[in-house]
Amino acid sequence: TAVRFGLENPLDPEENIAAGARYLMHLYKRFTNVSSDILERYKYTLASFNAGEGRIDDCIRYAEHLGVDPAWWDDVSARVIPEMSDSTALGSGAIKVGLFKGKETIAYVNEVFNTFVNMCHICPEGGDARTSLAKAYGRE
Repeated sequence: TAVRFGLENPLDPEENIAAGARYLMHLYKRFTNVSSDILERYKYTLASFNAGEGRIDDCIRYAEHLGVDPAWWDDVSARVIPEMSDSTALGSGAIKVGLFKGKETIAYVNEVFNTFVNMCHICPEGGDARTSLAKAYGRE
């Protein structure tokens, strides 16, 4: 991942931050076909950053298999991911990476997202969470 996003010197903090930002933008763009909602794409970006792209692709495919709309991360985290730790889920054909407990990823997404929302309240001149993300991703 580091080389893929232009990190040549892993000891250079500026290079690390720039490569990390490129990686996060890559992840964010990957989920435009999953949800048109900017906040939901942000949650998927965080989940993918934490668990890996393949794992979250499995979540999306398994949600579709179960008839759960994958456009809403909270529905996927509440109704789909808990089912993905059961070996019977492998028979669906939707899961490619393997079983997934997902508790750590769900907690990570919630913690980072809630911190972001709280920061938006502390610095209200930036707007609410949706407005701040739109500004960050150049969609004002």
